[in-house]
Amino acid sequence: MPENKDKLIEALKRYFPERVFSKIERDPTKLKVEGERRWVTILFGDLSGFTALTEKLKGPEEIVTVINRYFSRMLEIVGKYGGDLDKLVGDAIMVLFGAPVAHRDDPLRAVSAALDMIKAVSELGSVDTPDGKVDINMSIGINTGEVVALNMGSDDRMEYTVMGDVVNTTSRLEGIANPGEVIISEPTYNEVKDEIECEKLEEVTLKGKKEPIQIYRALHYKVKEVEREEEFPFVDREEEKKFLLEYIEKVKKGKSGKISVYGSYGLGKSRVCKEIIKGIEGVRTIHVKGREFIPNIPYFAIREWIRDEYGESPPDSLSIFLREPEEESDLKKKVESRWSEYLKGVLNVSPLLIWIEDWEHLDPLTGELFTKMEEPERLLIIAESEEPIPEFTQFEIKPIEESQVRELSENILDYPVSEHLLKFLSEKSEGNLYSLKLLLGWMTENE
Repeated sequence: MPENKDKLIEALKRYFPERVFSKIERDPTKLKVEGERRWVTILFGDLSGFTALTEKLKGPEEIVTVINRYFSRMLEIVGKYGGDLDKLVGDAIMVLFGAPVAHRDDPLRAVSAALDMIKAVSELGSVDTPDGKVDINMSIGINTGEVVALNMGSDDRMEYTVMGDVVNTTSRLEGIANPGEVIISEPTYNEVKDEIECEKLEEVTLKGKKEPIQIYRALHYKVKEVEREEEFPFVDREEEKKFLLEYIEKVKKGKSGKISVYGSYGLGKSRVCKEIIKGIEGVRTIHVKGREFIPNIPYFAIREWIRDEYGESPPDSLSIFLREPEEESDLKKKVESRWSEYLKGVLNVSPLLIWIEDWEHLDPLTGELFTKMEEPERLLIIAESEEPIPEFTQFEIKPIEESQVRELSENILDYPVSEHLLKFLSEKSEGNLYSLKLLLGWMTENE
């Protein structure tokens, strides 16, 4: 009986938002019609082309298969950015950011999720039907403001949701978005404008509104100065280059190893690794990157690399990473076995370098996989992080020296740097490349 109860609970969790089920599980007797005011960002998304698709598919089973294919990917993205699914209605989705759990950057999380959704739908591609291909796309509206979050209904039947003008406006914004567009309100724009490139559109008067409102089209992430590596000269770090290149040469001859390249944010760890790796020959490289918003999705960094590398047709040995955890028993043990099998096949062809960027943002299972895996011959793992990684060979990236501050500054400013200015730049930046970039950027903008 307890086993059946556990199965029932797991089944019911699929039909309730996590926030609601947790409340029921804690104390079913306290679940009642109630409300609270919350500041949230709401995302409305709608699949365009779905109506035409349902007319061309043979039966309900095919329709369910197709829509689940799309929404399983959408929900993965929602989870990635810490959103909370409010409801699925037909081919539409409503997601909350800020309730029940609030983050300081909920608007940015919502817009980031929307851009990922648009990209994911495009990657999933068109659907084959007996009458030909049908293109599926998505339109999204996003708005930020105060809502009332409540259990709505009666004591016999209720639904947890949010209500208010913000919700209605979000729905209207989705309605005016073209397929493939993310339309955001001005309150949302004001919160994300430093991170997201947006296009200001003409004011619109939405249904139910007396006055027109300003709207924007979210386009993509802005390229930050720290990412514009081609605009900032590479510091010729001879010690770091010598150590890593010599180690790589040993790996080519049969050695193996794990190196922790560590140092404070902005010192140029990624740039050092990138510059060295792009110049080596005869070694295959796998680039795995930790993502800040998704520390708890099992093996996400590897899954992301697999999709980038192989699309929807990964080798059999890697397909296990793309399955949902509940689909496999003893998942961890099977993953380790298949990963070892894949690496063996690669190493039979060439030496292999696995470059792991932002180690601290890997989920625990991925970190454990790399930490505890065996070290076959001709395999090198270079992992960069802000703190040393235990059990790895430690190699610290240190602040740049004063002579390098002078060289970079004169290159950017295009005039000789005085001793007084050099002292100022060195002390204020503390040898941190990112801080130096900001200082030099400020100087060039205010000349």
